[in-house]
Amino acid sequence: SDENKYLVALSAEPDCKIIYWNWLSPKPLATFSLNNLNKFHLIGCQPAAEGNVLLLGNSAIKTCKYTQGNDTLKANNITQTKSLKDQFQHSQNYVNYCWLNDGNLILVTDKNELIYVSSHNMEMKFLLPSPSTDEMTIECIIPFSKGFVIGGDKASIIIYEKRENDKKNPYERSGKKIQVILFSSLNLS
Repeated sequence: SDENKYLVALSAEPDCKIIYWNWLSPKPLATFSLNNLNKFHLIGCQPAAEGNVLLLGNSAIKTCKYTQGNDTLKANNITQTKSLKDQFQHSQNYVNYCWLNDGNLILVTDKNELIYVSSHNMEMKFLLPSPSTDEMTIECIIPFSKGFVIGGDKASIIIYEKRENDKKNPYERSGKKIQVILFSSLNLS
């Protein structure tokens, strides 16, 4: 977690559990059994909201919420708006994510698609303009104060900035792709 108090992990088969710890405690705070661990390959805590956990995988996406005192993890599914289902066919293989500073979420698919998820009701709203796979393959995504940054192969970086009061397109790709030039060390002896 952002405040370095909590740790979340996926256990291997045959247990197939999410385990949620307080870093200072020797025993788990809560566990949650999964039916099919093979679907999931990525797990993480939401930095701004203590107790929120996200699981991603191939045709699988779930959120879990830890309730203190109850010592349980309650699972929820992320849904799609009807307009997203009707207008876009997107890949169901989720490979990366980024919790934004405002608590909303950006999902990345294996097809380089960026999907905006509202934190209000954990509902997929729409696809954001994404780089083509010819331009770059998204390998990482991180938040920053004005939006988020994606990085990828070919030493490429693209910045997306938040647009105020634009509910249909809240993040806009700013400017051009940044190409990082890599230098190798030379041995002159």
